[in-house]
Amino acid sequence: MRIKLFARLSAFLMGLVLLIAVAEIAMRATAATRGREHLAKKAASELLETTGKTATKFSGPPLKIVVLGESTSATTVYGQKDIAWPEQLRRKLQAHFQSLGIDREVQMINLSRSGVSSTLLVDHLTEVLQLTVPDAVITMTGINDSLALKSERGFFLSNSYVARLLYWSYISLRCPGCYRLSNEFVNDHPVENESRTLDPFISWVEKNSLTSLNRLEAAELEYLRFKTEDAPKLSPPHANRSEELDIVLATWLYGYSEAPSLQSENLSELRTAIRLLAVRYFEGARRVVVTRKGSIKQYCFALNRLNRWDECLALVKEGLRAGVTLTPDFFVLAISAGAARDPELKATVESLGYSIDDNQKAIEATKDSYRRLLKLKERYGFQWFAMQYPKGSVAGLGLLLNAGKDEGAELSKIAGYADLFNFQPSDQASSPTNLRPSSSVLPVGVHLISNENFNLLVNSQNEADYFTDLFARASGANFGHTTEKGHALIADNVFSVLVEALGFAK
Repeated sequence: MRIKLFARLSAFLMGLVLLIAVAEIAMRATAATRGREHLAKKAASELLETTGKTATKFSGPPLKIVVLGESTSATTVYGQKDIAWPEQLRRKLQAHFQSLGIDREVQMINLSRSGVSSTLLVDHLTEVLQLTVPDAVITMTGINDSLALKSERGFFLSNSYVARLLYWSYISLRCPGCYRLSNEFVNDHPVENESRTLDPFISWVEKNSLTSLNRLEAAELEYLRFKTEDAPKLSPPHANRSEELDIVLATWLYGYSEAPSLQSENLSELRTAIRLLAVRYFEGARRVVVTRKGSIKQYCFALNRLNRWDECLALVKEGLRAGVTLTPDFFVLAISAGAARDPELKATVESLGYSIDDNQKAIEATKDSYRRLLKLKERYGFQWFAMQYPKGSVAGLGLLLNAGKDEGAELSKIAGYADLFNFQPSDQASSPTNLRPSSSVLPVGVHLISNENFNLLVNSQNEADYFTDLFARASGANFGHTTEKGHALIADNVFSVLVEALGFAK
């Protein structure tokens, strides 16, 4: 009797294992087919949008490069796709191949997302690597790690589609009020209809310069006049027109407060006044703001500069309840605003497989992400190009990768990403050209890309030529979003290391 029961139990378990295996294979095959098609279409559509041309037929296999970063590496820069450094790099590499007679397409897969933490970026890369293995991965990440966000997803949840299905089914039952994280692209622009209507007013302001509180008051009066007299002639009226104009103005004001020309200490009062005015116009348009992710983010950026985090958290929750999609960047915004202390959002964070450790420095999340990237490189065999932000010491990346002497002792001194960004080994000269650790201390297949030549080229007189803002200065890192010229310099720095490491140097 016991033998029959054991045999039946064994048969049931073997059947269950077989069923799970078949389901896993079927789901993996479907996901792989759809995923590869999606990535190929994404690369092709980006090529068409940036060049106006479809891919040329090449005889050799494509050189696949994945870019992992945030807003500094995003595909679109101020509405233009052709000036971002990944696209400039693709063009340089394609032209280089042509000059060498190499008949291969350079396929750039840019996974960069504005405002996303390194933890979520590595999770996204992990999913992509299950679909396609690139020749190279270029990373520039870590600045958005404001808290110690850690991924608690184990091996099965990270690698098994069946495990994910069962887990999400369980979460749906256990936490029906939790929000699901979506990797779909959601337009980050604050408004849709009136983004260009204010151009004449903004041109007027830029000609008259907002260099004092009096000029700020005059600019607001001019805006009110423009809004009632000129704007109706430039675009047809619609239900949200007044609010959208106010959102465009508020977004521009916040951006203007971050401009390099306004970052001196004696202009701090003016910067605060500009941000307060932006907040006032955002609040006046709140009815529309809470329905759009981009508007909420811009409003929160201004609030956070004023240390009004609780108001940002309330705004994020209001947006989620209004149906705004919880994308990775919106998730990070919620975490930065205080999701860990909010019961509703804390449950969402935990249900998504993440934890926030208030007892750890945010740099621990950055370090964890770089170590996970190293394991992915070892598992999949791609060449990894780890890049530091403009001006930052590339020696800091060496610490994250166990490069150099006394790594443990040095890393213990790092309080946050700004310290890591500025880290310079005591035994090296201060010249930026001497700060790249030798390849002998790096793991095989890992290459560091330095943007420290920004220090040699950028000064207080020409900062606006290379940076549209200096948003990182508040965190102790002296850089910001780059202009077309700044993007070109990054592309040049990547190109010089990439072609040599991949064996394509002349």
